[in-house]
Amino acid sequence: PAYRELADVVRLLVLDGRVALDTALPSERALSETLGVSRTTVTAAYAHLREQGFLSSGQGSRGRTRIPRLTPLGTTVLTGPGLTAGPPSRALAAPGLAAPGLTAPEGLIDLAYASLPASGEVVHRAFAAALTELPALLPGFGYDAMGLLPLREAVAARYTAAGAPTTAEQILVTSGAQHALNIIIRALAGRQDKVLVEHPSYPNALDAIRAAGCRAIPVAFAAAHDAGPGRGAGTGGSGDGTPAFAWDMHALQAALMQQQPKMAYVVPDFHNPTGQLMPDLQRRQLVRAAAAAGTVLVVDETLRALNLDGAETTPVAAFSPAVVTIGSLSKSHWGGLRTGWIRASEAMIQRFAAARTSLDLGGPLM
Repeated sequence: PAYRELADVVRLLVLDGRVALDTALPSERALSETLGVSRTTVTAAYAHLREQGFLSSGQGSRGRTRIPRLTPLGTTVLTGPGLTAGPPSRALAAPGLAAPGLTAPEGLIDLAYASLPASGEVVHRAFAAALTELPALLPGFGYDAMGLLPLREAVAARYTAAGAPTTAEQILVTSGAQHALNIIIRALAGRQDKVLVEHPSYPNALDAIRAAGCRAIPVAFAAAHDAGPGRGAGTGGSGDGTPAFAWDMHALQAALMQQQPKMAYVVPDFHNPTGQLMPDLQRRQLVRAAAAAGTVLVVDETLRALNLDGAETTPVAAFSPAVVTIGSLSKSHWGGLRTGWIRASEAMIQRFAAARTSLDLGGPLM
């Protein structure tokens, strides 16, 4: 039936992120006139979407897009503002599969982490050198919410050399990038606040956003030939006709202006999981769009150091002092170091340091 076809089209647009969550759909009359179909068809399509859990509306208001969720019993639960989410479904682990971080059974490759083992010699030398500095720290209390000054100075120097002048006061050292993101979310967003994300995006980041009670607003990647000028470079294209993916700047700008999220989380450098690299033109466009929407732009540069092809890009922070940047040594050196950081304005860093105390009182000094 025509109404089912229309409902399926809308459902797919919501699922792949081309229509953001919590978007008000056109009225039945407006959509029927635009598409040249009967209003009865649109009414039935909207009703079908409501039954499936992809659309909800209050009395007298336009329908707004949702994502349904299944409980363990298979019943649909709506997620969105003003709705109470039911218990999440529990995925059953396949027998014999190792949990992330444990030794994978013979014959299986553990893809839980996109990182490599450490260079034992390099890490051992670093720890040996750090031990010589330990006696000078022992007279203190050992709590340092900002991180050791020499480390903050070293991180700041990296940004300055890359084109984003930075001081040690603009760096907050964290226990990895995930810890940094949790601090940022705690400081900037509250329950039911909107957070714009790329679709697809880093799963652990999405988990952190959901755990904070925030609403992720996904914006889908587009095929590179549809993304407009300045499209992303990197992996994904091939000679077999498979299109490369790129940031859809029109969709990002539209979502920022319409949704006006509290913050936006993006991975412009060797994006996880597409591997794309955002060109400087799009970085400038994204910074301007976020500023116009009043959205704090949070940029995850954890993968920036994995520049195997020598591609040249500018840190997003170089385009605006309002940008918040996440960095880490987990990919470039070793995940076991648990060393990450936040780069932001001095005022914002102080805000993050205050928010951190509810998570921990400071990172390790070694």
